[in-house]
Amino acid sequence: MRRPAPKREGKWTEIPLDVRKRCLRRACQVCHLTYGDVHDTGKKLVYAAEALDHLIPRRFLEHRGIDPHQEKNLLSVCGSCHGQKKTIEDRLFRGDAIGWLLGLRQIGYPVDQVVNFGVSVGLAEFKRLVGIAAGRIS
Repeated sequence: MRRPAPKREGKWTEIPLDVRKRCLRRACQVCHLTYGDVHDTGKKLVYAAEALDHLIPRRFLEHRGIDPHQEKNLLSVCGSCHGQKKTIEDRLFRGDAIGWLLGLRQIGYPVDQVVNFGVSVGLAEFKRLVGIAAGRIS
């Protein structure tokens, strides 16, 4: 039986415009689809629209008093990749950081970037995840 997703709490906060502009790209940094184009996935046609995603979720960082809108925590992704990541993100809020990181790796997210950012802002629990980011644990 599938567990319900954790409740997403906290106020939505806008990414500052200057930071947003510096993070925008022409293609998804995960699957590399070009934004604004229609792509045939073999199963359906997909319009690739850009979203800026927080590598480590905004509410996770804000709860710890850390600014989530730092450039090193933002990734330009298409709507499809963002949706997949949001589903995996629930694992982190259930306390399964390893499952979350392995899920990110499975869909092509840059787990080394995720862990390095977590370590750089002083999240002690991310120091234990360095081996996973390096691909030493599967």
